[in-house]
Amino acid sequence: NLLLGLVIAVYFLNSKELFAAQSKKILYSIFKTRIANKIIYTTRDINKSFGKFITGKIIDSFIVGMLYVAIMSAFNMPYAALCGVIMGITCIIPYFGPFIGYIPCMLLLVLVDPVQCIYFTIMVVIIQNIEGNILAPKIIGDSTGLSSFWVIFGMLLGQGLFGFVGLIIGIPLFAVIYNFIKERVVHRLDKKALPSDSNDYRDIHHIDAETGEPVFFPHPPYMKKDKEKPNIKKEIKKIFVKEKRKSSDDKK
Repeated sequence: NLLLGLVIAVYFLNSKELFAAQSKKILYSIFKTRIANKIIYTTRDINKSFGKFITGKIIDSFIVGMLYVAIMSAFNMPYAALCGVIMGITCIIPYFGPFIGYIPCMLLLVLVDPVQCIYFTIMVVIIQNIEGNILAPKIIGDSTGLSSFWVIFGMLLGQGLFGFVGLIIGIPLFAVIYNFIKERVVHRLDKKALPSDSNDYRDIHHIDAETGEPVFFPHPPYMKKDKEKPNIKKEIKKIFVKEKRKSSDDKK
């Protein structure tokens, strides 16, 4: 099955452009053009999120592998390069990867020096805690466009809903849902001529229901110095939206 899977994967990758073209042809033949375009755009977003997640995970695993090599070499531990490669590769597998890589490395070190195996175990516990709680959320978050909190949230939510499969697809799938909601929110705010940046709402006390203008705190605690400078593009956009509203009201 493994050999057959590799052969099929090679053929599939070799014909991926043809499969993509055939899929688009089928979509446009079945659905309306507007719906088919939405399906294609959504599929591209999913592909982009999963690709960025895999790229971020590979970078994270490479850093972890190099960290093992550097620390083990500094303490003159045997098989530093080999153990670093094994731990780096298995770290790509979420959650269970470090445990899978730990077993062969532990057996190698036990054959040479059992005391070194104890030091290696302590090293694994420390490095994997740093990687899982600090390094991975930061790198994967930058790759997928999520903050560190949402990376951990997506992973825990995926694990709770789908188990082991959720650990793998939870973060990129949550990134797709997060970006979709973000685009819809930004689109609706732009229609109302309201700021779309979350940081702008730190200083807003409320939005005036009649004028639609934001009312700021008397002494904004989060006001930044650069906000004193007027944003010309936003001001022009607000004027344009107001004129558009006036013209529509006049027509009514």
